[in-house]
Amino acid sequence: KVSNQKMRLPDLAVKVDVCWLDPGEQRIYFRVTVINSSPVFVDAKDIVLESYFSTDIVIGNDIRRGGATMPPFKIAPGRSKSIPEEFWINYSGFNLADYPYIVVAIDVFNTMQERNEENNKTIYKHNIAL
Repeated sequence: KVSNQKMRLPDLAVKVDVCWLDPGEQRIYFRVTVINSSPVFVDAKDIVLESYFSTDIVIGNDIRRGGATMPPFKIAPGRSKSIPEEFWINYSGFNLADYPYIVVAIDVFNTMQERNEENNKTIYKHNIAL
């Protein structure tokens, strides 16, 4: 059972919305949506996003290839927010067919104390082959 104090904490989750290739820069760009699945308002600042390549759908055995501080954002309880910022992952030296998944993690340094830290990662099949 979750304590009342923990229930009052925010809870962020992330999903990848769209993904596109820039062969000149050897990057895959993407946008994310952040979901606030808690009953409290979120006013987030200094949240770091990191991106990784993965060979499979298992999160945790991945290769970090990108990261950035997200712009500040606010999300009402139970709502989601599409972040307009473009994030990217560098694929220089990688065969994308061998790494068909991108893992995206937010709040990697636990800047925001949350009810559930486990749902701050998502995996996305990029479907890009060179």
